[in-house]
Amino acid sequence: GGCRPCAEAMAAWAHGGSYGDRVRFLMLCVETGASGLRTAKAFGKEFRLPATVVNGYIESKSELPRFGQLGCGGFVVLGRHGEFVAARTVPSYLDRGALAFAAVEALLAGLGVQRSTPATGGGGGGSEAPRGFVTLNWRRVLESEEGLRAVPRVERGALPLHHLRLMHVQLSALRNGFIVARLLGRALVLPPTLCSCELGFWPKHIGGRCVAGDHKTLALPYVCPIDHYLDPSALANSPFAHRERPFLDNNRTAPALLASRVTVLAGGPAAAAAAPPAASRVVALPARPDADQVVAALGSEAARVLHLDDPDASFGGFAAGDEQRAASWPRQLQSLLSSWCCTSDPAFKRTAGTVPYLLPPVDGPRAWASEKRGWVARTLGEAFEAAGDHATAARMKRVVAAGQWPPAGGQRGGKRKRGND
Repeated sequence: GGCRPCAEAMAAWAHGGSYGDRVRFLMLCVETGASGLRTAKAFGKEFRLPATVVNGYIESKSELPRFGQLGCGGFVVLGRHGEFVAARTVPSYLDRGALAFAAVEALLAGLGVQRSTPATGGGGGGSEAPRGFVTLNWRRVLESEEGLRAVPRVERGALPLHHLRLMHVQLSALRNGFIVARLLGRALVLPPTLCSCELGFWPKHIGGRCVAGDHKTLALPYVCPIDHYLDPSALANSPFAHRERPFLDNNRTAPALLASRVTVLAGGPAAAAAAPPAASRVVALPARPDADQVVAALGSEAARVLHLDDPDASFGGFAAGDEQRAASWPRQLQSLLSSWCCTSDPAFKRTAGTVPYLLPPVDGPRAWASEKRGWVARTLGEAFEAAGDHATAARMKRVVAAGQWPPAGGQRGGKRKRGND
């Protein structure tokens, strides 16, 4: 599930400032027929592929290759005489995220082809080695509301409101995890975020089951590939340190790291006293603490892994006087979010059918705003209201209020800013 970040990396390599015409690239869409042609054209336009990339597709299923794998499972690299240098580069994007791209660059360097611009980021985030790690009790997040995992049928091209609701709840917990980890100088281990609608490539690509027409065996909901809800490149270069989802399950992870773990219970000493006997060592955190309270409670904790038992209650906002972080950190987190593609709803014609994900607001002394965030929240709020989901509609209204937006039809001054900010 790393089609877009792998295509983005290949496009970056192919442009003149990287490898230029010293390396030839083949980007082959494995969807067949008209669907493959449409996807190949969409990727060519989205990533502005230069002439050094051969952008192709497969006309019929009988012509599908019988060797190799998707690029997210490892790139195929040939030498100057057509010989196989690597049938599958390791690590792959699915295994190690953006570190896979650095491995390809190292392989090319071994062949005497050096990249002429700085190498792609390694996906760690932050500028220093983390003091430890933060994990999230994701089961609690998914069980926090009734029906979060439901997958109703939707009309082709319609807004998948069930999926957008699921993502908004999960992004609230993910936001807290990123902020707590950054406050403590730790790295967040990405959780198993769920998608209840597949990501498409163009309006009406996704059918009534919320999957692409030719993906008949895909079961929903499924664990989202990272690029289905985050921008991997932005995350790799962000100040939010992180590790890939299977980091702690990797057989190379030191047993001592796994043993150095405490469970963080939000709710004060009473919550810690009520912890079940089977729980690991526990520490108490005030319910919905502000940033200073998080640091006071956990800043000196020596355990390498802090497990937040209730991610939603583990951070409540920024205190008065903390204007700088209250304004900048949510803005930085919003820039990490990707979009869902694609709807034919006329309300999203201005974004070519893509629906940007929105960061749920945090409490603080100063709200921040962006034009895209405001109109998307208002539009989605109206859609949820019309569907009878008043609770989610209220959440969207809170996003609008946090951005200090004028009533529908109003216009905010200043230049229009592009991007999912």
